[in-house]
Amino acid sequence: MKNYFLSLALVFVCQPWAVLAQNPQWRFLGDTLLSSWGTYNVLTALHEGTPHLVFSEYDALGNDHWKIQRWDGTAWQPIDTSGLGNEHYQVLDFTGNGTPQMAYFHGETRRFGIKRFQNGLWSTVSESPAFSEALNYIDMAFEDEKLWVAFADFDQGGKAFVWHFDGVNWIQLGPGAVSFGNIYPLHLQVENGTPWVAFREIQMGYAGFVKKFNGASWETVGGQVFDGNVHGQMDFVVANNVPYITHIDSSTQNHVRVLKFNGGTWETVGSSMITPASYFITLAVDRDNNQPYVLFDDSGPDFWGLSVMRFTGSAWEFVGDRAFIDNYWSVSLIIHGGVPHLGYQGGPFGQPASFQVFSKTSSAPQPPKNFPFFNIHPNPVVGKNIQFSVKLDHFGPLHARIIDSKGQCVKATSFTITPGEEIHELPLPDLSNGIYFLQISSDSGDYFTSRKFLLLHGQD
Repeated sequence: MKNYFLSLALVFVCQPWAVLAQNPQWRFLGDTLLSSWGTYNVLTALHEGTPHLVFSEYDALGNDHWKIQRWDGTAWQPIDTSGLGNEHYQVLDFTGNGTPQMAYFHGETRRFGIKRFQNGLWSTVSESPAFSEALNYIDMAFEDEKLWVAFADFDQGGKAFVWHFDGVNWIQLGPGAVSFGNIYPLHLQVENGTPWVAFREIQMGYAGFVKKFNGASWETVGGQVFDGNVHGQMDFVVANNVPYITHIDSSTQNHVRVLKFNGGTWETVGSSMITPASYFITLAVDRDNNQPYVLFDDSGPDFWGLSVMRFTGSAWEFVGDRAFIDNYWSVSLIIHGGVPHLGYQGGPFGQPASFQVFSKTSSAPQPPKNFPFFNIHPNPVVGKNIQFSVKLDHFGPLHARIIDSKGQCVKATSFTITPGEEIHELPLPDLSNGIYFLQISSDSGDYFTSRKFLLLHGQD
């Protein structure tokens, strides 16, 4: 086991695209890559079955600007971005009449805002009052022309709050905080005008809870959803007035568990160990038949990547190939008409945006599988060091960088490997809880890959 620390430069590598997919399988919708340069902050939405993709793209000079694309059935068509500015948009949706709209939180003014595409121009509809400088874990949801925002305010003990733009005014929902105390993470859903939130109460041993707004106050749905072990990630969906929650269960070696509320209690959907050991999860539900889907980081002896599973009514099954995407970020999984749609960024930073659907047609190339095998274990990381393994027939130095969710390098290191697998360990700097990337690259640039990890050390 080795410890290293050395600064280095970031290397971006373009990879070729290879073999045809099997049938049925995941396939790219239109072009394999929807951007010429690197992207970040990819947002996905469907309007009446038509996919839309929004992302911020870097140009050759390193400047970023927003791009919006709409699938017309045969190709991706651009939508004018005049008036968007450089806000940090966090949700894309549509009004009841089909008008595109996006919401953002402005870091300097501390205000939430809404922009809509009207008369060929994106214009500001409304901005909220200014909030404190200590908001975190922000989530947003549109329904028609109304917006809900949820956040933890660390000026008020890290408690969760929900605000609502009703079309005219911004109002706080409920007489006070939604949570008892400090929470992490926080998820918001809105259905038929009713907001729901899911979170873990840190002061209750990380126990998971779901709450629903009854018009006057927040009521707990079914009591505690799962116990207080440190489970890592969770996700939350409400479909046809039924809440679903998924979490990684540390008591079963990081397998994924999905639960739904049956009106009286929370019940497990199928087996409680539906995946191999997993780290990052996204939940989606087909509202036509109430079939849940789970997207997760998957790994085996010689592979890792993104996989999707769905519940058939009696068992969980894989949707297409396992690890069909080697590297991804800013992922959105949407089920429409029984077809899974997936918009994502093809890597943490500097990679183009892509869009795939699961279809019986398979004429599009798939990403290569020639990355080195690279894994982080344990993940989530709960100590002061991160352990990782790299298996690669490569002599000489490799470099690693720890990148935060804003794209900033918080630590850099260099190490040497021999052919085969070797375990390495890095001391972590003083970082807050959250999602980070560990990037691995070679001096020559022949190898470049990354893997996400969830940091949970030092929680209060």
